[in-house]
Amino acid sequence: MSKTYIVAAFAGLFSLMGCASAPPPKAEPVVVIEPEPVPEPLPSIPGDDKVPERFRKSFGEWLKTDEAKIYTRVVEVSEVSNAVAVVVTRQYEAEGECRTGPSTVQFMEQDGAIQTEIAHFGDDCCPGMTCAASNLGYNLRWIAAIGCKDWAALSALVPAKGKLTWELVTSDGDKVKKTRKSFTRKDIAAGKAENLPGCGFINTRPDCEAADAKTGGFTCSCNGGGTHTSYTWKKEGDTMVVVRIDESSH
Repeated sequence: MSKTYIVAAFAGLFSLMGCASAPPPKAEPVVVIEPEPVPEPLPSIPGDDKVPERFRKSFGEWLKTDEAKIYTRVVEVSEVSNAVAVVVTRQYEAEGECRTGPSTVQFMEQDGAIQTEIAHFGDDCCPGMTCAASNLGYNLRWIAAIGCKDWAALSALVPAKGKLTWELVTSDGDKVKKTRKSFTRKDIAAGKAENLPGCGFINTRPDCEAADAKTGGFTCSCNGGGTHTSYTWKKEGDTMVVVRIDESSH
């Protein structure tokens, strides 16, 4: 038998025994696993570590909005039950003037969702800058001076001539007590009126009426926490001063 036939015979035998060469394996599809996108870090401003952890994400997401880009610092935080109030400072430029002022952002958790509300309280010149002061701006100067116990700044907001009158009315049941005090600018500068009322932006909140068209005077108020305070402002030279404070509490 020739070698050719012998090889053919053996090939046929291997085929019968199931030893025929196997077909090449099918190529498995290549599965490309995309890495999960890394979320961008939420914006942060100085002082926002005071915001409670459960509201931190909501605060950061609010900072991402266009309206929040002017906010520069957290001043105060107050948490009550299912809500938190965050006092923030905003700073922006308007008509070529640098202006700054406080706002309060409130986050409230209700039915698994977070609701957001914001209140603004006017603005004034940025520190070290000059600008046209509004009624609310003058009032913010008073609040800031009281809060910092800056008696020099506060004295500039009372009459140079005459006195500031402060009348306090308190009630205890049927008893009503009235107390009236007067202070000169010199008294204020010397720190002799450290109990004069200021205002806040959470439990108490300030507001101002429009100026009188004839005199330029106006009244600002501070309400909340069982107290009502009004400040009477009058024009003196090229500025405004507080001439009377009426405060009542119960």
